[in-house]
Parts: sequence; C-alpha cells; structure tokens
Amino acid sequence: MSLPSVAARCLVLGVESGGEPPMTNRRTGWLALGMACLLQACTPMTAEPSDDTAVREQSQAASAMTGSLAKSRTSTPLTRLQDGRVLVAGGSEPSDIFIPQGQPFLSSCELYDPATGTWSYTGSLQVMREGASAQLLDDGRVLVAGGYYNTNVANYHVTAELYDPAAGSWSYTGSMSQPRNRAATVKLLDGRVLLAGGTTPQSTNPLSAEFYDATTGTWTATGPMLARIEKSELLPDGRVLGLASGQIVQIYTPATNAWTSLGALPTGLLPEIVVSLADGRVLVAGGGNATVRYASLFHPTTNTWAATGGLLAQIISTSAVRMPDGTVLAFGGRDPNNFIPLTTVQRYTPSTGLWTAEPSLVGGRIGPRAVLLASGDILVAGGSNGQTLGNLKTCERYVSATCVPLSCTSQGAACGTLPDGCGGTVSCGTCGSGLTCSAANACVSDATPPTATLTAPTAGTPVSGTVTLQATTSDDVGVTHVEFLDGTKLLGTSSTAPYSLDWNTVGAGDGNHFLVVRAHDATGNVGRSTPVTVQVLNSPNANVAAYDATFRTPRCATAGASCDTGSVVDGRGSVGPELNAPNTLNGACQDGNNGTYHSDESIDRLRIATLDGSPLAPGKVVNIQVTAYVTMPASNRIELYSATNLANPVWQLINTIMPPTNFSQTFTLRYSLPAAPIQAIRARISYNGPLTSCGSGSFDDHDDLVFATQ
Repeated sequence: MSLPSVAARCLVLGVESGGEPPMTNRRTGWLALGMACLLQACTPMTAEPSDDTAVREQSQAASAMTGSLAKSRTSTPLTRLQDGRVLVAGGSEPSDIFIPQGQPFLSSCELYDPATGTWSYTGSLQVMREGASAQLLDDGRVLVAGGYYNTNVANYHVTAELYDPAAGSWSYTGSMSQPRNRAATVKLLDGRVLLAGGTTPQSTNPLSAEFYDATTGTWTATGPMLARIEKSELLPDGRVLGLASGQIVQIYTPATNAWTSLGALPTGLLPEIVVSLADGRVLVAGGGNATVRYASLFHPTTNTWAATGGLLAQIISTSAVRMPDGTVLAFGGRDPNNFIPLTTVQRYTPSTGLWTAEPSLVGGRIGPRAVLLASGDILVAGGSNGQTLGNLKTCERYVSATCVPLSCTSQGAACGTLPDGCGGTVSCGTCGSGLTCSAANACVSDATPPTATLTAPTAGTPVSGTVTLQATTSDDVGVTHVEFLDGTKLLGTSSTAPYSLDWNTVGAGDGNHFLVVRAHDATGNVGRSTPVTVQVLNSPNANVAAYDATFRTPRCATAGASCDTGSVVDGRGSVGPELNAPNTLNGACQDGNNGTYHSDESIDRLRIATLDGSPLAPGKVVNIQVTAYVTMPASNRIELYSATNLANPVWQLINTIMPPTNFSQTFTLRYSLPAAPIQAIRARISYNGPLTSCGSGSFDDHDDLVFATQ
C-alpha cells in the first residue's frame, strides 16, 4: 500500500464510528502524515465542491446543499437545542495539519440556524476535545464530557463542561471518575446522563460506567459492566441496551444500578445502525463485514431478538435517524471493501419490515453526522470524501419524500403547542380552571417545584455517631415528603414537618460528606437543596485536617495516628477548585495559574500516618502519601519537604518522585518524624523547574499539611 493510501486510511478511520485517534504522538505522527500529504499532492485529487457548484450539479431534488461548517470537525456529534438550532463542539480538523505546531484539535464550537441555513461560531470549550460525548439536558443546557487531544502524549479528559445556549458560553461541571473517549452515551428517563465504556489511557475497553446528575453537577458510578460497550440505546421502560462487537448484550437497570447479560448479539458484529422505533423495539442493522446485510429487532418486553428485512447493500460508517412517521433513514457511508463514499439513502419501514431506496445525497459522505430538525428535514453534516485530508465542511439538508404529522397523542401531550415534525405545529389545547400546562405538556395543578433547605447540621460541622438531620421546605400546594441524601445515596425519608431524620454516621466512613434534601409535592414536582458539606469523624485514629486561618493551611490540631487533607487542597490556585489557595504556610508560596483543572498539573491530597496505628510522635516511622495529577511524566517532578519551625520554616527535602505515567496517581514513601510538637510537610509538583521548596513556574502547585505530635 502506498504512503498516501495509508494516510487516507488513517484519516477516514478517524471519522468512522468507534475509531481510535489516528495518531498518538503529535510530533512524529503528524510529521509522518504531513509527508504523506506532500506525496499525495502529486496525485490528482477531487476537490471538495463549493456550495454553489454542488447545488448546480445536484441531481436529486430531495437533498440540497446548505451552509458549510467553518471546520471539518471529525469525531463530533450534532446536538439539536431546544430552540431548534444545532450545536457541534470541538473535534479535530486534520486538514489543518500545517498550522503552527501541527495541532488539529479544536476547542471552537459552531451553531447551525435552520432559519438562515448558516453556521456561526459560538463560545469555545474550556479545552480541546475530540471524541467527547455530548447530550442535551432537560433544562436546555448541553453536557460535553471526556474526549481526547494530542500534544507530546495522548491526553484523555476526565473533565466535563456545560453549554448555556442563552449565554453562548461553556463552564466546567463535576469531573468523571476516569477519563473517557468515545463513550457510549444516553440520557435516562429521569434526565441523568449515562456514559459507558469508551477508551482510557489504561485500557481500550474499560468495564465501567457512570451517570451525571445535572441537579447536583456530580457523577456516580454504576455497578460493574460485564463486558465492554460501544453503543447504547434507551428502552421505553427506562432500561439501557448496551452493545459491542463480539461481546454479550447487556442491560442496565437504573432501579438496581446494575448490568445484566442477555447473551450474544444475533451476528456477533457491532451493528452500524442502532435506533429505537416508535413502538419501543430497537432496530439494529449492518456490521463490519462485506457479506452481512443482516438486520434484526430487539423486543424489550421479552428481551428477545427477531430477524427483519436486510439492508439493500451493506454499508459501514453511515448515520441513521428515526423520522416523525416512524421510519428510519440511513445516510451515506461506504462499502467495507473500499473507501469510496456513498450517496445512497435507505429507508426502513417498521410496518413492512423492509428497506427501500430513497433519493440520494448530493455528494458521497463517509461517516457523516445527521440530526432531525424541527421542520422534519434532516441536516447531514461533514464526513469524508475518502481522499487524503478529505474531511468535509459541506452540509446538506435532506427533505424526506413522506412526512406524516405527529399528533398530540403520539407525543403524549395534553396541552400546549408542539412541532408536528413536518415543518408545522399542532395545538393540543389548554388546561381547565386551576390547572397549568407543564413543560412536559401535561395539565397539572402545580408546575412549581418546592424549595428545600438543610438547617442542621451546618456546613463544615464535624459529626460522629448518630446525628439528627433537619430541613425546612416551602411549596405553593404542599410537600408530601422529604428525602435526605448523602451525595446520591438515600439515607431516609420524613413525611411530617418539621422534617428530620436520625443518621448513623458510623457506616458512612470518615471524611467529607455532602448532604442534600429533596422535597416532593403532590403533583410530582421535586425541589433540591444546596449541598452542605460535613466532616464525619468516628474512628479513634482518624484525623481529617481542617483549614487553619492562622497557619493558612490544613491542620490537625491534635495528635492522631494520621492526618489527611482530604479534598481541601484538590486542584491548584486560581485554576480551581482548590479551597483557600495556595494552602502554604502564611500564604508565602503561591501557585502557578496557567492551565485547567485536571488537564494540567496539581497536588490533590496529602496524608501522613504511622505504620503501627499509634499517634504521630517524634522518631515514629510514617507513610507519606501524595496524590497528584500529572500531565507530562517526562517533565513533571514531585518534591516532598518537611519543616519544624513553623514561624520561620526552613524546608528540608525529604525526597523527589518522577511520575511513571500521566493522570491522577498516588505515591507513598516512608519517613522518620523529627523532634517537634507541631510540624509541616509540603508537596510540590513542577514542570521542568529547578529543585526548590517554593517555585515560580506557571504550572507549579505547592500544598502544606500541618500536624501535631505527642
């Protein structure tokens, strides 16, 4: 195979479903690809047509060119906003390979306006993300999580961001438990967002999943998966169907937070098309085999599979959309045997179980993205033309040959005005006296959620044993009951005001806990309190540090078997979310303020503990643990220091650590405590900086822990 064709294969695979990033080393990988492009320049190539040229040459009236993207953007889904516009965020543009430093990864975002048929820039992501997951939330914001970008090493993101369409801006929200790239993503019936599998630095197929709760901005792990998952689909009963090539079919049940097995896929191959039908069945079709045109239907009521009509021609790297009339359209793609882009459109009709040919796209597209617009048209964007650096910026607007308007009944609406899926609207009437049309288009006597406040214990309070939780609520109709939660774990309920619950903290574990009150009213509205952080201290030897305003660091005032900063120092300076930064003695050593949280360096936790469980004392051998987020192992160094005169500290180097890999990790070393009734240790992470207890690097982070000894 020639070098240009190798480069073409890498770039085409970059836009196909589930493909890995084409290069994992920016300097060597993009240079090699650049040489391939120079060679390919001597070979005649088909130029990407302009919008005007494409419109003149189109042969099918069903599809017409619309505005082009500013960037070609591989590995980015389309998200239709509540106002009908379409968002595309981040991605990469390999055709920008010769920009400074050969950096094709993008943080920029664009919006498509169906009314004008044009794309325009909106606010940029906080960091560059290719292969990130995107999901529209119930409140109209968009969650984008995980993804990847390449500098000297592959950087996989653990962070997540929220897009506010009204402000056109992005902000960080809670981070995931681990980085995820190209994770299977689905929104649950209760509005939470489930991310399963994906790729991580440690494993190409992590057997883990977690869901995001927009009301708290936090992530919670599900039970362990039984096998890897590459695609997922929500079922009518709220369960989630998980699929992967050569793996068992899995079902996630939110009520039990567990995954169960349903046996093998009908063909064993990951289907190209996975779409829920209007009756709740799931259509799966195609697969990575040139001889397979197989399609089947999953029945969620019986958890069984049944064959249905096969595709007219086998395709991979296609994009499918369910239409308002219940049929499914599949756009473009390619034959598994070559890289020739297809213009074909196939329609599946559930009532007949057959596929039929539809008018073609204007141009061939491998790996396009498609989304249904409020008008009933389909926006088909980007993809590849199969050439080296052939990623497309052009977009088409496809008009389906048939469109059956949606009724109020089919949309489960009892009031209000809704789009009919064919470019018009349908009026579902008004509610009777005393009733309000809710956001879900249901007539309710009350559409306002109650308010809730946790009144005891107060924020920062140390608690132990059994403590009484107390809450107040208000509602214009009336609260039926209140739930008390530790994070997402339900502790109990109270149905009578004043609302209270006795919480036995012994089983909760020492450390910081986040208490939340959830109030329910008679019409099903739910209000949530602001989380309150308390410290659980039950173990005799537990000693979680609290911030000391005199020393301006976390401090354990009494001698115990250990002293732990917990999450107090997590992050770095103004980069966030470190509380009371810089957390150094007397604030004398400042942190660097460049970069972003958990994309760049930080010290996140310090802990010191005796080996025998006795109180900290001079001469005792202790373990010092430092948890750090590492970005560049070859350039980062972690340094540990100690000081005994806290009024005028002289920092003595204990040891240095060279991280073996990147991302979050914990290091442990042993140390004999010097003689002093009160002491401090300091951890510093530096980027190519000199060995010093207080550096000035823009990515440096310093954190101290003060503790008493016997």
